[in-house]
Amino acid sequence: MARLIACVLGLWVCAVHAQAQVWQAQTVDGGHFVFHIARAGVAVDFVCLAPSLQRRPAVDVEQHEIRPMAPGMTRLEIGTERVPVGNDVIRNDVVLWADQTGYRLPTITFNELDGVWQVDISATDPMWTGLVQASTVILAPGQAQAWQLPVAGLAGAVTQVQSDCAQAWSAAQAAPAPAQGIVTIPPEVGARVSQGCGAQTPLPGAAVQAGDLDRDGTPDFVVNWGEIRCPGANARPFCGAANCSQMVFLSSRRFLDPVDFLGTSLTIVPHHSGALALRMTGSFSLCGAQGENCANPLVWDGASFVERP
Repeated sequence: MARLIACVLGLWVCAVHAQAQVWQAQTVDGGHFVFHIARAGVAVDFVCLAPSLQRRPAVDVEQHEIRPMAPGMTRLEIGTERVPVGNDVIRNDVVLWADQTGYRLPTITFNELDGVWQVDISATDPMWTGLVQASTVILAPGQAQAWQLPVAGLAGAVTQVQSDCAQAWSAAQAAPAPAQGIVTIPPEVGARVSQGCGAQTPLPGAAVQAGDLDRDGTPDFVVNWGEIRCPGANARPFCGAANCSQMVFLSSRRFLDPVDFLGTSLTIVPHHSGALALRMTGSFSLCGAQGENCANPLVWDGASFVERP
């Protein structure tokens, strides 16, 4: 790696010399996600994910651990060659300089599974305008080594990624829903309820909600055990004095191994990110006097449900 004997913005800057110094846009349809990527082989990529029209289950194509994205976002992925990994897996000190304008990135998080830093930024953020117009781009991670990135092809590649991804999202949202307004509860859900009851048990409509929580184009299901009556003496085996088990069956997990919550209800609600989220209600001991402990909606991030105000 050749070094520039120069000091930029008070930091020593290392120029990136890789085989591929020209940014290029590429699209890969993985069956569950379509990946739109701007890449120059310098351990810094601009990525956008959209649902694939193939609608293959994430587990079948080994994409169930990939963190999904909301429409209108572009993900910046940075390798550890550019931003070192220390004791912290989040950083708030990374700045992307476009000529003389510095754009401090939102909190970046280290994805241990993929081995890269990631942050999702709205495609309408002013940073993108500055980036595609810049003649010099420098990545400055705090007080560590700063890196000058190539700009050849950058504007065209980033613009193409964002445009292609927006079109893919539009196509996915315009595609007919598989259920066509009639949602059929998967047999795995009914089988899990009967297993829990220890006998064949009907699943009442009041106990089930449907919605695409994992954003793969297929409905997912939330089962409230408070609405289920098992045959026999123990009619409510998954309920306590106030709260009941709330099971979430995800299509990306083949409706197996449901995610289990405890509360009085778990309601599917829209989220400002464009995703569907879960809203929990529960007893005083669970949610607090004013429900403050259950105030934030829960959004699926590809591995678990996380609070997203």
